[in-house]
Formats: sequence, C-alpha cells, structure tokens
Amino acid sequence: MTSKTTNTFSPEARERAVRMVLEHEAQQASRWATIVSIAPKIGGPGQTLNEWVKQAERDTGRRPGPTTEMAARLSLSSRSVMPIAPMPGHAWQSPRQSGSNLSGRSPASAASLCSRAGG
Repeated sequence: MTSKTTNTFSPEARERAVRMVLEHEAQQASRWATIVSIAPKIGGPGQTLNEWVKQAERDTGRRPGPTTEMAARLSLSSRSVMPIAPMPGHAWQSPRQSGSNLSGRSPASAASLCSRAGG
C-alpha cells in the first residue's frame, strides 16, 4: 500500500504550479479562484496547491512561519532527542508477556473473579 504522503509531483512541477498561481492571481476574483482554475491543469487537488503557494510565500518571507529549511531542521532535531532504548527499569512487555491482564491481576485471579461473578 502506498503512503498518503508520497510526493507524486517533482519540485519543478510544484514550482511551476506556484508560479502560475502567483502570476494569474490578479486576473481572478480571489486566490482560491485562481487555484481552482489551475489545479485541474496540474492534476492535483486545490488544497494541495494552496499549501504549496503558502509554503513558497513562507520560504520567500512574504508570509510568517517556518521555512521549508527550518521545518526540516526542526523535524531532524526532534528525532534526535527521542529515546531509542527503553528507560532503565521499564519492562517493555505486553500484559500477556508479563503474566497479567490490563486490570493488573494475574490471569488466574481474573478467572476466579469471573467464576465468582457467575460468568
């Protein structure tokens, strides 16, 4: 199964689509109208094209927010601080492996509760 985040458009195609939106924006009533008219020509959804345009504006400083480069660095740095190994004293076992169930009781005591309850 393919990932939903698979990039099906080359960077060149994205740049061209963004450029088309920015060049034709003045000819339409709104940016969204421009995007809706261009999206079918590139074969993608309008919302995706809108996100590309907003990111291009952030990258050029026309819109506040993290640039593509900043977002990549943040993503990379957040991965480097995540723990890879279990913390000392933490048993990475499922309840079945540890001999207990989700209630914290052993399987035998859980069964005895069921038999006393009549079920």
